[in-house]
Amino acid sequence: MKHLCWILCVMIAVTLWAAGVAPQAPAGSQRSPGFEAMKKLVGDWEGLADDGKPMLLTFRLISSGTALMESNSPDDAGAPMVTVYHPDGADLIATHYCPDGDQPRMRAKISSANAAEIRFVFQDATNAWRTGGSMMRGLTLRVPDANHLVQEWQGVENGKPSTTVMKFTRKASGAK
Repeated sequence: MKHLCWILCVMIAVTLWAAGVAPQAPAGSQRSPGFEAMKKLVGDWEGLADDGKPMLLTFRLISSGTALMESNSPDDAGAPMVTVYHPDGADLIATHYCPDGDQPRMRAKISSANAAEIRFVFQDATNAWRTGGSMMRGLTLRVPDANHLVQEWQGVENGKPSTTVMKFTRKASGAK
């Protein structure tokens, strides 16, 4: 009987200790309204880059819905670029996996889940040495309604600011 009491005491102590050291959300923390707004983009999109090139865009929730993956590729079956969006507290992070081999990370601060515009600002990058100074430096997403999306990618090309604009329309759910 003493052995059973001792085991129960140890189990209770371990449970109380684990509850005390388990990561807790800070008081006043909130979900990312930007991420909640971005989830509405899930699906397939088609559109044009500002140079007239047809583009395909796909948004999929990944990792049990904790991240959103965007795959953006030319309509001619070129290699897709991937951007992964995920919350960081109330903020929203975008990591762009560039074909140049760098991975710029950008942060957005959003105050409303109904945000029609989400502006990401450069935070840092991995493998930046690979680009020779050319790199994505920002991203603005404009969502005027549920079926239209405009992406404005800001970057630096050969030391000069550059902007690429892509306009997308959501594909009909039954379309292939």
